[in-house]
Amino acid sequence: MDVLDYGIIDWGDMDRNCVDSLNDKGGKDLSRKKYPLNAESKLLSASPLVGPKFTMVTIKGENFGTDPERIQVYFNGVSAKVQNVTESVLSVEVPDGALTGLITLVVNGRTFVGPIFHYVRSAHVETFAGSLTSRQGYDAEARFGTKAKFNLPTDLVRDSKGNIYVSDYGNHSIRKITPKAEVSTFAGGGPEEPGYKDANGTNARFMHPQGLAIDRHDNIYVVDTGNYSIRRITPFADVSTVAGNGVKGFVNDKGLNARFDFPSGIVLGRDNALYVTEVEQHVIRRISLENAMVTTYSGSINRDCGSKDGPLLNAEFREPFDLTLDGNGNILVVDTFNDGVRLVDGQNDMVETFVGGNQGHADGYLDSSKFNLPRNITVDDNGIVYITDSGNHCIRKIDAYGRVTTVAGVPGSKGHKNGNGLRAKFSAPYGILNYMDGEIYVADSENNAVRKIVLE
Repeated sequence: MDVLDYGIIDWGDMDRNCVDSLNDKGGKDLSRKKYPLNAESKLLSASPLVGPKFTMVTIKGENFGTDPERIQVYFNGVSAKVQNVTESVLSVEVPDGALTGLITLVVNGRTFVGPIFHYVRSAHVETFAGSLTSRQGYDAEARFGTKAKFNLPTDLVRDSKGNIYVSDYGNHSIRKITPKAEVSTFAGGGPEEPGYKDANGTNARFMHPQGLAIDRHDNIYVVDTGNYSIRRITPFADVSTVAGNGVKGFVNDKGLNARFDFPSGIVLGRDNALYVTEVEQHVIRRISLENAMVTTYSGSINRDCGSKDGPLLNAEFREPFDLTLDGNGNILVVDTFNDGVRLVDGQNDMVETFVGGNQGHADGYLDSSKFNLPRNITVDDNGIVYITDSGNHCIRKIDAYGRVTTVAGVPGSKGHKNGNGLRAKFSAPYGILNYMDGEIYVADSENNAVRKIVLE
């Protein structure tokens, strides 16, 4: 796999005045920045440039000296242990938790900036809640961990207390999972009682809920797909309708007068508005939380499907399914049937292709990687993007330098298997949640389970 292609970057023939580096935490701009080097430096190469913690990296150059006390090496700003040093060769161990970033060498107080080291975090996959045998079901009473049952879970959010909420599509309910893996029904009537009703907790009714978002007060916003509406659930489980009213259509208006047509994903923007992907109409809708006004934010004004980049209302999507915010407040849209992710730049009112666009599976960089029916997306605090690549039955990652890798799952092979990330198996994963640094949860839809990925 691409992630194991260890290589050498030779700096010997490059301009000694600078090193160009791709560097953007949100993964958007990828603009080139200059890092000055001393003209007399003799930092020639470093190898390998991809690997996990404790990888031994060899740095070659000239005039290093032989005193390890006078040499410091940093990976992405994290101090590394120098194992051996000669006048022309350093052996250094990649520190735990360094993540992807520049190699920096300090010799006798002089700083030399080298290439980017791509840090690979090993993944371990386990089943956190739901069936170990992929059987669907429903429990009216609370159950723990793998004794609980789901029916096509599709999305997840976390509240301020560490609880996870899951949209249980086939059970027409929103389920709650405590940090100790106790699963209960937070709202909705279960598989035998779909419907449309605002009420408290299990007295409320949903019809095939999908996308979830949560605000800082722990109010949950639910895309109630089968009811063509957006619902709100308070921390006390009171359910109300924000926009739409159970009638299919496409109408921009306030609150209950608005109409939707197969809404799916949702995100809370920085402007106190909800943004919703509308699959059948190939657009992104905006709902103001100040007055509940629904407008078309992006996508063809004629609601044509396609892959065209450009101004917000001239750009085209093809069944966009989910969306999230990057570190700059831009919206990343999972454009499912274009097999990629689009970036909606709200400041410049433009849409561009961020990654993908060709069906398949290929790791690499933004312009060469391939996806197969991606479904959901999340961004962590380091600007790293995680995507459920549903058609490939795996989890993909895009680091802050635009490198795409497979974190977990066997591309093209579905199943339910725990263990090492690249040997674990998923079956049409949908929702994905960055719970905390190094801990990701996945709504493994066809396995009727919530999976946990621990990154080390």
